[in-house]
Amino acid sequence: NMQGNKKRMIQELELLVIDEVSMLRADMLDAIDFSLRYIRRNRNVPFGGVQLLFIGDLHQLPPVVKNDEWRVMAGFYKSIYFFDALALQNNPPVYIELDKIYRQDDAVFIDLLNNLRNNKITPEDTALLRQHFKQDFKPAADENYITLTTHNNKADTINRERLTQLRTKSYFFDAKVTGEFNEYAYPNEKSLELKVGAQVMFIKNDMTAEKRYYNGKIGVVHHIEKDIIEIELPEERTVIAVAPYTWENVKYKLNEATNEIAENVAGSFVQYPLKLAWAITVHKSQGLTFDKAIIDIGDAFAPGQAYVALSRLRSLKGLVLTSHLRENGLQQDQNIHYFSSTKQPAEILTQQISFESYDFIRSYLLAAFDLNLVRYYMKEHVETFDKSEAKSTKQRYDSWTMDLYKEFQKTTSTADTFLNQLKGLFAEQTEHTLFNVSKRVEAALKYFNPLIKTVSDKLLAQIESIKEEKGIKTYLTELLELEILVYEQLKKMHKSKALLSAIINGKEFSKADTDKLLNLAERNEQLQKAIQLKGQVL
Repeated sequence: NMQGNKKRMIQELELLVIDEVSMLRADMLDAIDFSLRYIRRNRNVPFGGVQLLFIGDLHQLPPVVKNDEWRVMAGFYKSIYFFDALALQNNPPVYIELDKIYRQDDAVFIDLLNNLRNNKITPEDTALLRQHFKQDFKPAADENYITLTTHNNKADTINRERLTQLRTKSYFFDAKVTGEFNEYAYPNEKSLELKVGAQVMFIKNDMTAEKRYYNGKIGVVHHIEKDIIEIELPEERTVIAVAPYTWENVKYKLNEATNEIAENVAGSFVQYPLKLAWAITVHKSQGLTFDKAIIDIGDAFAPGQAYVALSRLRSLKGLVLTSHLRENGLQQDQNIHYFSSTKQPAEILTQQISFESYDFIRSYLLAAFDLNLVRYYMKEHVETFDKSEAKSTKQRYDSWTMDLYKEFQKTTSTADTFLNQLKGLFAEQTEHTLFNVSKRVEAALKYFNPLIKTVSDKLLAQIESIKEEKGIKTYLTELLELEILVYEQLKKMHKSKALLSAIINGKEFSKADTDKLLNLAERNEQLQKAIQLKGQVL
């Protein structure tokens, strides 16, 4: 029972980005696939026609699946990983790997990490790791080591014990929470306890021009007053004042004027971007970089934990192991190894880009000039009129609505004929195909633009003419939703022409280019005028 605005937002999606995909379960991706097909009324196309971009490192942390869950899943899935989702079996993603290493420059360490990633750990690698084993290692306070461990309770215990050992005064800093911000999503402690001498880690990048710290940088609390925290940065041998940071709870909604997804800040969480950092879990260390680390992963419970922990370090010089890595802590899942082997050479990817661009513009053009979905919604609207409610305001416009529908039906029939022409042109697949398609699209847009714009204008005029009457809010909402669908279809037509031109001329096409296609300022003004009631908005 999703609200209409949310449904429209999903129906207008073109690209869905999923980050940290190593932790995405196959069944969760199939649930996303089912939802998108259903809401977008496009059940025969994977993800309802939405393009997906998966980002992540599969050699890092895997999905979490309990044994009883896997007993059920095993009847349907080869593995727990996203790439074994049923939705991807006939439509596998293109595998692109960024293989330039920025964190490490030690060739020996890089080879060890690559061997760990690729299930090729050698006796020499194991011997090298054993050289860094120091079971009872206790660093001096000024050495600034951080301990990476497998479980939250271990990290919390270490941090609590080390903080208690400090003889300095405790200071508590309370976060300021405004608006809507779920406590389970708090990015830091609501009440942050610090002492002078405490080892801390920055959990955000410095957004000022100075760039004095980054997410994961280690420091020591140097001075505290009521609203002042100064942190000593050992590497730079300097002290900096740290200001509170504002995290925003951003929600997304559909902009009724542009029919594009817009951000809306629902709440905020303001706190100092600092955490106690004598210890941290391997999970929370993903994406961070350390110069010195004590690694305790003898209890590694998932393939990838060992790799994540070791790869956080810049070099082997700062590595201390307090437990030997178990074999299952070193071994990567063979399913990941197999999927990684599907990576194609760069020259093949270049050819694929050319092929997929051709296929994309074909699909986009056919969707842009296919008016049947709008016609379907318009027919649904016509069928909402109830003859038994002869005295209702809405019922008075039964004939007007039917005339509008018949008018649009004719336009849809003409568009169907044009779609067949487009399919024929694309089937030729000659060097002149896109040029020939471009000429036909330009002519078609000149024909369809005034027809569809007229339907949009009539709907807005209808809204404006009756909006002050009583008992018609539902009817007005129906008209508005219908008009937005019509206008968005027109926008897609203009965008398809611009995209085709960009592909033919080898140019990029951005969101800014989309905004230039139609006069959005005029559109916004027209829409706001139509929906503005006395003292309120529809």
